[in-house]
Amino acid sequence: LDMLARFFLRYNHFSAALKFANCSIFIFGKKSYILAIKGSALNTLKRYDEALVSLEESQKLGYDHPFLYANLGYCNSYLGNYEKALDYFKLASEIEPNEFGHLYNISKISIGLGNYDEALYYINKARELNENDELLDELIHLFDILGENGIGTDKNIGGGKFTVDKANISLPDKKSD
Repeated sequence: LDMLARFFLRYNHFSAALKFANCSIFIFGKKSYILAIKGSALNTLKRYDEALVSLEESQKLGYDHPFLYANLGYCNSYLGNYEKALDYFKLASEIEPNEFGHLYNISKISIGLGNYDEALYYINKARELNENDELLDELIHLFDILGENGIGTDKNIGGGKFTVDKANISLPDKKSD
């Protein structure tokens, strides 16, 4: 059942992955790995509160994997817990230092929290891995809008609305999906 849950998750059949994860938990009990699979499926189904419960339970049971930390980062980000999200993406990055997705998410959240030096550090690390990535260009554009022309304006960048006010960028509001 665990393998089927993982298979369906990998091939973007999130409802099926969730069903198999729930069956596995029902039959075999709560195991850290299957709780992480369940949490990831719930994340992609935009059921963030439920996902957070499963993912945190997986962590409490000792699952220590970048897959878990990245999912905790995404979940907390969607729930508006940006500092927690940043911490989880950093944990994932410590284990997988060359994973572009972790570096990108650390950069994006750092910009939103006003940690510009940290954001630039991680953008540069990500650039070393993937020099021509459009996502990084969007993040660098965030720095461009910090100038006088961008202050007090709203910008839609990277799927979220960022407000620029006196050289501060605020992250999008919590998702209400």
